[in-house]
Amino acid sequence: MRFRVFAEADETPHHLRHWKAKEKYVPPDKWWEDRKLCIEHLEKTSHSIKLNKQGVINVSGDLNLIDCGIPHIAVKFGLIDGLCKLQGNKLTDFSWGDNCIIRGNLDLGDNRFESLKGISKGVSVVAKNINLGGNPLKRGVLGLLLLDFKELAYGNSWGQRGASLTGKAEKALDIIEKHRIKHVVDHDKLIDAQHELIEAGLEEFAEV
Repeated sequence: MRFRVFAEADETPHHLRHWKAKEKYVPPDKWWEDRKLCIEHLEKTSHSIKLNKQGVINVSGDLNLIDCGIPHIAVKFGLIDGLCKLQGNKLTDFSWGDNCIIRGNLDLGDNRFESLKGISKGVSVVAKNINLGGNPLKRGVLGLLLLDFKELAYGNSWGQRGASLTGKAEKALDIIEKHRIKHVVDHDKLIDAQHELIEAGLEEFAEV
């Protein structure tokens, strides 16, 4: 009996094979790894975007990247003129923001944030609310006091996704809320909150 040996099929779409041969090919589901493909993806998904002179992206309207499963985003945002919907991904940091101003809610529910360290560099203003529910927070939440925002949710208290936080993370954010003033950045409040976190045995959460 004879057996036929078949070559492994090339699953690259026909119209992309020539491009693949000439340039480094990035699969469509890996758009978040490549800056050019990331911009193309945003445009194809009905986002109205503009790049400023520094190459930072401003979004006119909502940024909707729900349930994309992405661990990072290969561009930086400076302005999101609407809601910032990033829930249901694998994000761990704020490298996607360049002192970003968000004119709606910032929804970070159901991601993989263990720390909020650096949030005040990635984001400067959130006109409405921030949701952190469903993240495995273990440290570094003090930077929230350097943000201008309205309300903080770490459960589903205003109908957003993400399981409520428990244990040390919940206790640490309760202390942050105690010292926070809506839409006000007060460095004295930050120092007070830092001292209280340390006194409560939550030193790991007292990082900016």
